[in-house]
Amino acid sequence: MGSYLSITSSDWLAAALACLSSAAMVGGICFLNFGAPRMTGLMILLALGACCLGAIVAGEPLFPLTLVQLPVYVA
Repeated sequence: MGSYLSITSSDWLAAALACLSSAAMVGGICFLNFGAPRMTGLMILLALGACCLGAIVAGEPLFPLTLVQLPVYVA
């Protein structure tokens, strides 16, 4: 939720910090839950899904690239 709010607020420093924190959480999620791949995929979607929703709402032309990256992260 914090990454969504920071992206839509147009404060790009806060958005960068929030999205980097979300991406860093994915590493821990993958490391701790390697035995349950479906749960890991769901947790990644929950962690990075807010970044993708914020990218759609923000209206910046470069942000929709995050929608292409999310399936790669889940795979």
